[in-house]
Amino acid sequence: MSGLYSPILEQAGFLKRKAAAVVEQWVAQLDGAIQYWQFTVPISLVASDVVEFEFVGFENSGTYKRFFGSTDFVLGLDTGVSGSEFRLNRIEYATLDSEAIGNGALIPNRGKLVCSVTESRDINTLGSIGETRNIRAAIYNFKVIRNGTVIHEIRLNNKAQGATQLATVGNINAFMPNYTNAVWRKP
Repeated sequence: MSGLYSPILEQAGFLKRKAAAVVEQWVAQLDGAIQYWQFTVPISLVASDVVEFEFVGFENSGTYKRFFGSTDFVLGLDTGVSGSEFRLNRIEYATLDSEAIGNGALIPNRGKLVCSVTESRDINTLGSIGETRNIRAAIYNFKVIRNGTVIHEIRLNNKAQGATQLATVGNINAFMPNYTNAVWRKP
């Protein structure tokens, strides 16, 4: 009788279901010096696209550290001159944990950012401007949403994938230059 199922027997406690396996959660803490996420090819944003991601472990490590930005440095979100406040470039609106933010808003240790861009631009990194001005934080659950549909998603939290994190939506992956296993920590 091992293949039969009965809701009445389950309610009476005669059937035992196995608990789902607990999946460990990890994030990759960028070091603020030589580590960042590089896309395998640039992601092309169009005006009104939404860029969404979460971060944790933010530490002020200097001026103009980039959360994300265009390859031509025109569009993006960085830490500004103080290193501790958001600076929005060509961003129509931005929210942090569902609250509207603007230039000068203090950057907390963690949060979920949602930004709508005003121009069509390519982005090729997270946590960096090119290979410089790297941010010290873990960035994960990255998405690009166009007209309400997720077109790119890279979770950036799969320890088993190591330096190259595979897309869950779309076909653009991300890899971390100067990767070591030491980047992984609990969120």
